[in-house]
Amino acid sequence: MPVAAIAEMARVERKTIYAWLDGTDARAERASRLATVHGLLMAAGMDLRALWRVGERPLSTGLTLRQILRAETLDMPSVIAALEELRPAVDRHARREAKRGSVRPGASNPIIDEVAVADLG
Repeated sequence: MPVAAIAEMARVERKTIYAWLDGTDARAERASRLATVHGLLMAAGMDLRALWRVGERPLSTGLTLRQILRAETLDMPSVIAALEELRPAVDRHARREAKRGSVRPGASNPIIDEVAVADLG
């Protein structure tokens, strides 16, 4: 997911995420929140890029998934319900992207595949 998405879910600035990636320790409450959200997203088994792209669609509650994930307190039943409600849209979006030939994690990229790699070891 984009760093911006992770920052939104953790309720921090993007520069904080970059600091974490560089080795700075996250505060316990932020790390716990991200672990919880990550677990929910992984359990849902959806394409996260597609989920992020449809995350601003209004749900039956009037909220969006991104609003639910940005809330000060995570409401687990609301997150789970939102993920299930968005599942058809996420699946449709993922299928469209696959048909367009978008590069997916682990997929071969002909341009990158032809670039020489330097051995610095």
